[in-house]
Amino acid sequence: MHIGGTVKTCTAKFVSRKLMQRHIKDLHRYQSPEEKQCKYCRKELKTVRVKKEHETYCMDNPEKEKFMCLIPGCGKEFIRKARLNKHLRIVHNQ
Repeated sequence: MHIGGTVKTCTAKFVSRKLMQRHIKDLHRYQSPEEKQCKYCRKELKTVRVKKEHETYCMDNPEKEKFMCLIPGCGKEFIRKARLNKHLRIVHNQ
């Protein structure tokens, strides 16, 4: 049995309602752009989980070191070097 999502643009399918609810909570909970923003630095985050992790880091490191993608035209910033490395591998094939 597959349970379909409730978000029209999401094509994810789930074998249980519990997994679907977890997916919705983690990825589709935001109602407005303001809810996606870090309350410390105003950066917009994509998921509830990433926002929570990011806000914890911002609160503990107000003068935080940022890791910036140096690929021309990209300029994305990350709070962890591992996330920059993952970005480089996935987005820029490096």
